[in-house]
Amino acid sequence: MANRGLSVQELLGHFKGRRAGIIRALTTDAELFYQQCNPEEEPMSLYGLPNGTWELRLPEEMVPPDLPEPTLGVNFGKAETSLDQWLQTVAAHSDSWLIAAAFSIASNFRFGKKQRETLFKKINDLPTVLEVVKQFYQESPATSRSNSQATSGERMHARQSQVIAQPQEAQEDEEDDIPCGSCGLICEGDEFWIFCDVCKIWYHGACVDMTPEIAGLMKKYKCPNCSRKRARV
Repeated sequence: MANRGLSVQELLGHFKGRRAGIIRALTTDAELFYQQCNPEEEPMSLYGLPNGTWELRLPEEMVPPDLPEPTLGVNFGKAETSLDQWLQTVAAHSDSWLIAAAFSIASNFRFGKKQRETLFKKINDLPTVLEVVKQFYQESPATSRSNSQATSGERMHARQSQVIAQPQEAQEDEEDDIPCGSCGLICEGDEFWIFCDVCKIWYHGACVDMTPEIAGLMKKYKCPNCSRKRARV
């Protein structure tokens, strides 16, 4: 039976828009996406929209939903693995959802066998979200930014190097005696620290769930306390 009012090319356009939105979330908008993925919130899903944007939200309350739902709980587990692995996991799940959503729409519009085959071939001609995400981080390492555009994460590396380079008998630098704003301990050895650009306080990376890889993606860092204050406003 022929479909009622939607062509393969139009459905492919919907697919490409949703795909572009998810790719954007996991690449150029990765900092914002990471910050929105609060593991203390309810399980969230990443949605790509036909207009090329994305949103992180709770699944539809309507049962059954109009479209298959993306993987639930992408805001969990980010602290238990590396940034690259976490983003790639989300990308792989998103690829599955994009295919499911496209063929669910095709079914609703009664696509025939030939139309489904054409749709699948055109989708398969595109690189997967996972492939795009992998290539993006291979070609655009965070360390490629110029010194004049150093992020707070890069400034942290400068502080870290300074601490490591000083011999123990050297005169103590006042900055090295600054305690962590969370646990109150002084920097020791090669621990990773990060500076909040809002409250101007240093933190152990481990105390604020931050790693050098994630810091390298950020233009500015805002500690959990400052993030909560902004949310209440």
